[in-house]
Order: sequence, then structure tokens, then C-alpha cells
Amino acid sequence: MREEAEKALAELESAHQEALAEAASAMELAKVTIAEETAAKCHSEYEAALLAEHESQTGRLATLSVEVGALQAVLSHDTRYKEVSHATHQLTAALLTAKASPQPSTLATLPRLAAKIGDELLTEALSPLAAKGGAERYAKAPTHLQLAKRLETVAAAGRVAALVPENAPGLWGHALAAVTSSVTLHAAEEGHTTASLAFTKAEKAIERGDLKSAVVAMRTLSGPPAAAARGWLGAAEERLHLDQMLMVATAASTVATESLAPF
Repeated sequence: MREEAEKALAELESAHQEALAEAASAMELAKVTIAEETAAKCHSEYEAALLAEHESQTGRLATLSVEVGALQAVLSHDTRYKEVSHATHQLTAALLTAKASPQPSTLATLPRLAAKIGDELLTEALSPLAAKGGAERYAKAPTHLQLAKRLETVAAAGRVAALVPENAPGLWGHALAAVTSSVTLHAAEEGHTTASLAFTKAEKAIERGDLKSAVVAMRTLSGPPAAAARGWLGAAEERLHLDQMLMVATAASTVATESLAPF
């Protein structure tokens, strides 16, 4: 019985050990399962948190991008406004200087300032000055006072040329015309010839500062009187073209200045 008891005890001990081993194995398996489930849950929560943070940062970056873009637009507009404003004021000053004394350097500056402003009408109006040699060419145009003084000599020569007989165009004809002109009163001669009438209209027009009408009158000349007035007419047309350019540029500059005022 003792042996049977010991055997039973041994079997019980063995069963107990096996039970303990199975329990330990089951516990280890449970631990591994719990660890895996915990790791999976943590990983899932981490990924969810990372995705939420990514979305949040993306939203913040989008908002920041919009704000930066708006700021850049404001800064760009402000910079452009300052550039245009500065160029417009420079152009206004340059135009005043050009009207008083059209020097090549001043005239050459006008198209560059117009380009900075970006006004198409202004750029087109001043384009002749931007051409090669344009500023130097127009700077040589005589003033209204110089044209008025030169017209006296040109008109006298033109009136003489108008009196040259068609059948005596040579030296004798010119001498005869000079004598005729010298003994004919200017007032009595008005309207005597088409050329004299044109010269008179031009003289009166330039006396009142109307260079355009003077040029129009001189363009009606033909024959010897036109040849005598060709140099003056060319110079007057150059001056008239310059005046028109400066007038259009002044008007466009004024409009550009007014457009800046609300800001």
C-alpha cells in the first residue's frame, strides 16, 4: 500500500508538474498574445495619431501658404506701386525739363521711364525718342522763338522767289524779283500772291504761338517759295512732332498719376 501510495503520489506530482507546465505555457502564450495585441493596438493608435498630425500639419501648411501668397501679393503690389509712383514722378519732372530745354540725355530718359510705368499709350507716344539717334535728332529741333526769327528771313526769301517771272527764272529774274519786293509795301502785297498769303498766315500764326497752323500754311507752298521754305518747314515739323510727343506724354503721365491717387 505504501508503494501504491508513493506511486499515486508520484503520478499526482507528475500530473501536477504537467499541469503547471501547461499553465506556464498557456500563460506565456497569453502574454505573447496580449503583447502582440497591445503592440498592434499601439501601432494602430500611433498610425492614427500620425495621420491626424499629418492632416493637421497639411491644413496648417495650406493656410500658411495662402497667407504667404496673400502677403507676397500685397508686398508685390506695394513694390510695384512704389516703382510706378517713383517712375511717374520722375517722368513728370523729366517732361518739364524737356519742355524747357530738350537735351539729348533728358529726351532719352523719357522712354525708359515710360517702360517702367508700363503704360502702352505712353510707351508708344515716346517710341521715336527710343529709336537709335532719336533723342539727339529731336534735341536739335529749334525753339518756337528761333523758328519765329527764322521765319522772317524765310518769308522774305519766299516772297522774292514767288515774284520771279516764269520766263526769267535765272539771275536776272531773281534780281528783278528782289527789286519788286523791296519797292512793294508788305501790307499791299498781302494776298497779292498765293505764296505771300501763305507766309502771312504762317507769320500771324507763329506770333500767337500756333506753330501747327504755321506749318499747315507753309505746307501749301509750291515751286520756288516752297524750296525757299523747305529747311524752315522741316525744322518746324520736327519741333511740332516733339511738342506733340511731350503733350501726349504729359497727358498720359497725368492719368497715371491720378490712377495712383486712391492708393
